[in-house]
Amino acid sequence: MQPPLQSPTRLAGRIDRLGLCLLLLLASFAWFYFAFTALLPAALSAVAMTILILQTIRLFEKRTLTKREKALRQRIGGEMAVDSLLLQTPINAASNVAAWLTQTLSLSDFLPKGDGVLAKYGQDSVFISVIQQHASTAAGCDATLAAIRSARRENADICIICSTSDFSQEALLLVEDLSPKTRLLGRSGLIQMAGVTAPATDEQLRSLGKRRKQKFRRSLIQARILDPAKKKRYLFYGAGLSLMYLLTRQLIHLIPALVCLILVALCQRKRKHRFTI
Repeated sequence: MQPPLQSPTRLAGRIDRLGLCLLLLLASFAWFYFAFTALLPAALSAVAMTILILQTIRLFEKRTLTKREKALRQRIGGEMAVDSLLLQTPINAASNVAAWLTQTLSLSDFLPKGDGVLAKYGQDSVFISVIQQHASTAAGCDATLAAIRSARRENADICIICSTSDFSQEALLLVEDLSPKTRLLGRSGLIQMAGVTAPATDEQLRSLGKRRKQKFRRSLIQARILDPAKKKRYLFYGAGLSLMYLLTRQLIHLIPALVCLILVALCQRKRKHRFTI
């Protein structure tokens, strides 16, 4: 499966389809000519067989494309929904996660409690809480223990702790022998559940595509290359390459050295923006 919002160009797709058509036509013609030993019947049979195979491939591709589009929409929509939990209140985040959990668990009687949601699962009470952390930081033991303490205050029989990031290995081992019975659901599981409930819409996909295109704007590239924080690094590289040129007298070292020194001068000219209100 290709990365989101990336696909071959139209010309490349047409060239691939033309090559496949010619390959099927030649293979079919060779097969029927071997069978009939006559040029015209073999040619007509080869054309008919090629059309039949191409129609079958087209139907298969259409079904595959539908499945891929559905999976892509669910994954992107799930990621957006999980990321939106980061800025929500703990109760709202737990309420949204509880709604996602109803896809696989028969939960009922939802009741907001402190920093989570208390629900019924059969005869047992379930406390659902969300650890709101950035995806780059794994949820550790401290955050997990805080959620378990909240579940104990509510006298819950089961504690379900969800996290917008992955759980650390220590946290996974910690909950094995704790009471109440605790289950952890990390980022990937939340994305899967949220994607089924709220797949990405066409408008969200268009907006995401525009944002990705804007990442490569000229001004953004210049800002990264001419970042004043990189001035020392350019100076170090330029000095090192200049020293190599003096020792070897080879232009292969002089040209990148001059480029690095020019970048140092350009970084020096770039003004730093002051933070104001």
